[in-house]
Amino acid sequence: MDGGKKIKLSGSMSKKEYYYFLQNGDKVLKIASINNNLLHFLDANNKLLVGNGGWSYTLNNIMRTPDAAINFKSLRSTFKDSMVLEGRSPCGVPGIIPEGMQCYKLKWYVVLYTDDTTNKSGTYKILGTPWLKQGDKTEKWKVIATKDAHVIFRLDKDDRSALLNLLQLDNNIFVFTDAADKLLVGNEDFSHTLNRFF
Repeated sequence: MDGGKKIKLSGSMSKKEYYYFLQNGDKVLKIASINNNLLHFLDANNKLLVGNGGWSYTLNNIMRTPDAAINFKSLRSTFKDSMVLEGRSPCGVPGIIPEGMQCYKLKWYVVLYTDDTTNKSGTYKILGTPWLKQGDKTEKWKVIATKDAHVIFRLDKDDRSALLNLLQLDNNIFVFTDAADKLLVGNEDFSHTLNRFF
């Protein structure tokens, strides 16, 4: 609020594989390098921290690197009947905002319903920012796997072409990808990350 309170910390940094450890006195901040463009804060058990509908724990490289490879293998969620994802992203999600429309951010509330005990397909509903809302309309989603064994939830339009691709990082964190399965990079305000609500 009101610009917040800014502080500066200094200390030492170490790295092990794709993990950074920032130490200040007896405090350690753990960060995972998802790829060269995305960092994500970890909890005390080295799990990706889960945000909410207003913010995520993902940091974006403002000087982004093209074709950044993903450092982690996906873990696919299982859920009984539905799963809810929420978050705020920049407007640069391909195919969502019509050309020429002014947009600062997108608010996402995505409900995935499964009709398959293997959780490989189902229907979805998108709520949130007004031009994303579908009302009572539901469309189809399915799980696809890339050649690198990453798990992507593909949400289709009514003509069965892809509307969105969401790569699953773990049970609770999903990141938007482009059509080539590259993770989208956000800005200083918002990330292309959705957090599992339940």
